[in-house]
Amino acid sequence: MPFFKFSHFTGRLTENNRLLPLNPIKPVPLDTAEVPPIRFDTVKTQAAKSAAPSSAGGSSVANNPDYARLNPKNHAFMKKLQADLEAPVYLAKGTPDKILFGITVAIVVIASFESFRFLWRKANP
Repeated sequence: MPFFKFSHFTGRLTENNRLLPLNPIKPVPLDTAEVPPIRFDTVKTQAAKSAAPSSAGGSSVANNPDYARLNPKNHAFMKKLQADLEAPVYLAKGTPDKILFGITVAIVVIASFESFRFLWRKANP
């Protein structure tokens, strides 16, 4: 009589051919689980809304110390990054990012070529 054990690699019960007199798993084949239903957005789905900070306690946005600590340069930088949301993140700052991206691509291409050349030389002495 075969025993079954759980295989972490496949995620299923597999047959165990070793003699295990005290095997804790019952020799029952794995039942197929039902696939959970896919839930689609409906017409009633709305975006989450966040409320502005309340000024009832005498603290407005202008008087809030968290907003006062924001450096104007950082604020301008955030506005610049959020101006074109269609641009990829690695090209968001413009020309400096394009230069760095080009250098990175060149280094990757050269390193790949050199590693293939090394392997070719080692395979064909």
